[in-house]
Amino acid sequence: MKFSTTLSLAILISGIIVLCLFALVVFKISSNSVQKNQFQYTQTIINEMSNDIDTILLEKIKTARTLANTPIIINAVESSNLLYAGSSDGKRDGYQ
Repeated sequence: MKFSTTLSLAILISGIIVLCLFALVVFKISSNSVQKNQFQYTQTIINEMSNDIDTILLEKIKTARTLANTPIIINAVESSNLLYAGSSDGKRDGYQ
């Protein structure tokens, strides 16, 4: 082979190797960036959902407290307790 052909082939192979290494580095950086962005997006969605759940639970707690302090509910629970107080455990389990 001529010297110029060998030199051209060596330059071509070195260029391809450098290009492949550069492409690999760019791919790795892009992949890390996409993973980081996806993690942040997922974390944002999870935070929004947890805030919604917190709001729902607080509303349920407020409703439960309101119902627990209602005289009609308190009277119904007390009369129910009096009704079943004399029953045996087995008989009380049968009412459920």
